Amino acid sequence: MNEDDDSLQAADAPFLNRFEKHYVRLDDILNDHQKYVVNELIGWIDSLLNNRMREKQILLHETNIFPNFSEDMLGILVMQEEWPEGIEDEKELYKVVIQNCKKRLLKIATQDILILVQLADIDEEESKWIT
Repeated sequence: MNEDDDSLQAADAPFLNRFEKHYVRLDDILNDHQKYVVNELIGWIDSLLNNRMREKQILLHETNIFPNFSEDMLGILVMQEEWPEGIEDEKELYKVVIQNCKKRLLKIATQDILILVQLADIDEEESKWIT
């Protein structure tokens, strides 16, 4: 035991606690499965705001389509999502959860999403599903 340990033990604990600050980010709370879903949703949103849009110099940001967009908002959305039981295949489980999160995102999307889907590089099946 050195001198620093002795002085720390002699210090008033409540005095020390008043200065402790703890920062918890949403990323610290999410488990690996939830982080994967958040990253997939970010990729999906990026695919909506694709290169074809940039070529036409249409500059849209996530917040133009989803008000109050942030990665934390996606994290909260994923945390609130109920993960279905009984699906053995992990890929199928992710697919169901991601699809449910996309549906919930579309409920808060602006009407610009309809135009964006027509210009985005997404497959026809998903385009029909969105519109």
